[in-house]
This record gives sequence, C-alpha cells and structure tokens, in this order.
Amino acid sequence: MKSILLTFFLFSLSSFAFAGGKEDKLCVDISGPKNEITKNEGKWIELTEIQRAFLAGIYVLNLNTPSGLPFGEKAILTQRKDDDTGLILFQDGDKVCTPMMIPKEIIDMMNDVGSGKVLHEGDHL
Repeated sequence: MKSILLTFFLFSLSSFAFAGGKEDKLCVDISGPKNEITKNEGKWIELTEIQRAFLAGIYVLNLNTPSGLPFGEKAILTQRKDDDTGLILFQDGDKVCTPMMIPKEIIDMMNDVGSGKVLHEGDHL
C-alpha cells in the first residue's frame, strides 16, 4: 500500500540519473512521476520554503533515509487518491530526488508549519 508509490518511483521509470554529491542519491526527471501521479487522480502539491525546510529536518532525522540533507531547492507532496499518507519528493531543477514516505501525522504538522500555526503552553493538541 504505502510502498506502491515508492516502488513505482524507484523501478517503473525507464530513464534515471544519479546526481553527484557526498553520496549519490537517485534522481529522475520530474515529468515521469508527475504525469503518473496526476493521471491517476493523485495529488501533486508544491510546498512552501518553510515546509521544505521542516521536511529536510525530518529527512535528516529519519533512519530510513540516507545520511545528510536531501538534494534540491523545493519539495513536493504526492499522494494517491483516497490515501492520507504521502511521499515527499525533493526537487532539484528538473529532477526529483531522495523520496521520503511520510505518515498523516507528519503531513498534519507540515500543514501547520505552512499555515503559520504556533502552539503555546496550555494549547491542547
């Protein structure tokens, strides 16, 4: 279920390239994943800079992602139709790189960050 998008991303694209850096990370042309997700009525949401920075922090702390910061200057949330989990793709130019699965709870926090919502002592979650 959750791994379907990641599996698609990693194996179904015929053309892929490795981007150089401290350690190579898989990057693919943005058109393949974007077309596949949108044609299947999925969501393709470009995130704000503050949301990207928040998710880069989550990426760094995530034991399931390579060490270091993700590539790219932008981040995209992708979701399958009727699914409340997501796949974050970090965009580097015309490529998407370093996919990261995220649960609904992280999506909710990311949306709070994007809306400027601040919790104060005494606020109930």
